[in-house]
Amino acid sequence: MTDIALWDLVAQAAEMPLWKYLGGSSPKVPVYGSTLEFNLSEDDVAALIKIFQAKGFQNFKFKVGHKDLKWDIERLKLLHDLMTPKCYFGVDANEAWCPADALRAIRAYHQVGLNPAWLEDPCLRDDYHGLALVNAQSHTPIVTGEYLDFDGKRRLLQSYAVGYLNIGGSISEARQSAQLSAAFGVPVHVGNSLFEVNLNLAAALPEVKYAEFSDLAWNRLLKTPYRSENGCIILNDTPGHGLRLKNSYNKL
Repeated sequence: MTDIALWDLVAQAAEMPLWKYLGGSSPKVPVYGSTLEFNLSEDDVAALIKIFQAKGFQNFKFKVGHKDLKWDIERLKLLHDLMTPKCYFGVDANEAWCPADALRAIRAYHQVGLNPAWLEDPCLRDDYHGLALVNAQSHTPIVTGEYLDFDGKRRLLQSYAVGYLNIGGSISEARQSAQLSAAFGVPVHVGNSLFEVNLNLAAALPEVKYAEFSDLAWNRLLKTPYRSENGCIILNDTPGHGLRLKNSYNKL
């Protein structure tokens, strides 16, 4: 948070929006909706997808990793059927599997016509050899790195264990990670962040392939949130990140 606050202050001093100060040319960031729907009933998750779609979001990330693979498959079929044609979806296992189970799951998805754009955190974050195996054999790019420091991200890249490097948190470290990832020829994925502030990074980094929008409850605390438009987030054009809380505290 200190790092984000310092970048905000520097951008304000320069009288520039943060996304532009970081090198971005447009405030419009294409995103996917992150549903966090794992514990919802079928009716509730269908309603959630429709809410996202009513706001213009067509691409999604869904949770997987249930102990019963058939449950995962049936839930994914339900969610996939709610999507419009030619849209993409990714899946996130939150480290639920060992490498063998991850490969078994992704192959089962493909066998029933479910073809996720990526598989996020299939195994333990520091299982570099296991992640490399899944990345090489799954035919689906692996997204991981969110929970690792800079050195851990470097080890992922050196191990060929990642298809899209997940960056976020500290803006300074995320920019360094993106530069390192580019040197390995690996695109980056910008994960969710408090008040979606790291979408400023997504607007500025040419290495970004995907960016996450979760629309979590903390966004309701803002009187100046980023707005959505046709599956994109439109960042604020005021100096700094432009995010202000509804109460007397006006800083992140």
